[in-house]
Amino acid sequence: MSGTQEVRTAPSDAPERLTGRLSLASVVAFGLAYMAPSLVMVIFGVIAAASAGTAPTAFAVATAAMFLTALSHAKRPGTSPSPVRRTPTPGS
Repeated sequence: MSGTQEVRTAPSDAPERLTGRLSLASVVAFGLAYMAPSLVMVIFGVIAAASAGTAPTAFAVATAAMFLTALSHAKRPGTSPSPVRRTPTPGS
């Protein structure tokens, strides 16, 4: 056996609670860290060879489309009309 010792602590009476707190930066960092290795190996390896080098152009066009969509969604909340509140009329 190795010379390391296992340290055990007594369970506390207080229940453990998980909090779901992720900032936008941490979600973006997680997404990039998750997708970056597979993107390089799979997409630019197999697809670039099969498509005669047009895969980067497709990614550039898709990125531009997503950027324009994001801009339009960012501007939309300020242009939406407020919901109409109906007041009850007598006898209805």
